[in-house]
This record gives sequence, C-alpha cells and structure tokens, in this order.
Amino acid sequence: MARLDAQLNSYALRGLGSRLSARLGKGREFDRLREYVSGDEYRDVAWRASARHRKLIVREFRLDRSQDILLCLDTGHRMAARVARLTKLDHAVNGALLLAYACNRMEDRIGILSFASTVSQGPRQGRGGAHLRRLTDFASGTRAVFDHTDYLALGSHLRRALRHRALVVVFTALAGQEREGLLRSARAVSPAHLLLVLVLDDPDLRATASLRPADAHELSRALVAREIVASRTMTIRELRRLGALVVETTPSDVGLQAVNAYIDVKRRQLL
Repeated sequence: MARLDAQLNSYALRGLGSRLSARLGKGREFDRLREYVSGDEYRDVAWRASARHRKLIVREFRLDRSQDILLCLDTGHRMAARVARLTKLDHAVNGALLLAYACNRMEDRIGILSFASTVSQGPRQGRGGAHLRRLTDFASGTRAVFDHTDYLALGSHLRRALRHRALVVVFTALAGQEREGLLRSARAVSPAHLLLVLVLDDPDLRATASLRPADAHELSRALVAREIVASRTMTIRELRRLGALVVETTPSDVGLQAVNAYIDVKRRQLL
C-alpha cells in the first residue's frame, strides 16, 4: 500500500496546475443543456426546454465520478488451502484491501461482504479514511469455514442489495462442483452489474496436472488434477461468454492483478 500510495501521489503531482474537466459520456450525472446537433440521440431531448426555446435542446451527461464497487470474499473450505504459508483467503484479504485503497483514491464507493453457504454483509458502499478502517476490520476478521461455497446465495443477495450499477469483484478459488451455481449467479447479476472474478489458482494443482506419472498412484493424481483444470477452464470460458471479466492469478499476485483489472475497467469506461 505504501508503494501504491507513492505512485498515486507522484501521478497526482505531475498533474498539479492542470485544469480538471468533467468527462462527458453516458453516465448518470447531469452536466448541462445544449442545442441539438446532428447525431444526438432523441432519448436525450429535453422536451420542455425545447418547447420553451422553440428549438431542440438535449441533455448532456458526464461519466459518474463516484461509482459503486463491491468486494466479495469467498470463505468456503477451498480458501483454507495454504499457499506460501498463507491461506488463499489471507491472500484474497490482502488483495481486496489493496484494491479498496486504490478505489478510494479514485473517489469510488466501496463495500465488502463475505460468503460461503450464507452471505455476511460487511460495510456498505462508502469512502474515506474511516470507511477504509471499517473495511479493514471486517476483512481481517473473516475466517475460512469448512463449508461449501453457495454462489446462488451470493447472486440472490446481490440482486436484492445493489440498487445502482456496480463493479462486483469476487475473490474465489473456483471449483468444479459449484460450476452451475456460479454460472446461474453470473446470469442473474449481468448485465445489470459488471462482474469481475479473480480466480486464485493453485500452483501445486497445475504442477500435478502437467506431471509425467512414474507409477499408478501418480497417474491417478495427474488424471484427477487434469480433470479439475479442464473443468475450471470450461467454467472460465462460460463466464466470459456471459460478459464477466475473469482474471486467473497466483494467490500472491491477486492484489496487483485486481488493481490492474480495476484500472482497465475505468480506462475502458466499462462501468
């Protein structure tokens, strides 16, 4: 976070003295009224203002300066697996807090929750230093439970809880057994919201899948690992077909990959 803070401060100082202007686009924030020009959409016409001025007047909007980001931490049993002396959930918490810091610097509103067989709602969307401390307290208090991950419960909760379009960031280990639940949840959330799934890969599983077996025991392990990897690859392909953004990453790099994906979403104005 200290390194990211220094980079963001350097970026801000380079722009010191520059005049900031609002970016125009199809956001929700009204910017101004202006005269109609060829190519404007008729749905943007302000009919009352047009009647008063006796000419076509259109509403112009700007991209929202504060957008909603929701961080979702999977606390199912697969997140209890250890990678580099930390559990996958520990890596996910570190990544989520790093992303929350970057979102706060970009003046976006951040919320957080955890989920396994049920959903535990954390601090809702907000921003500022005090809000970041509440996010940190909630995230650092999460623990992996030896229970299955119910993606359908997450999808139902998101449909009820989110009133405005949001970037939903899911940190998960992505197993094959809950594949159908995850896909159904993605269909329920999209396209009303933008779904970003950060898949914490398992280096040992990849190594086992690519192993050249020397005996029957190693052959059995390699076949099971290859089946799991193939199932995950198919799930990721289906998620992307449904419009979700999916990033596969090692647990130790999840924070960096999350920030990169967030910056790409902002740069491409996907939200």
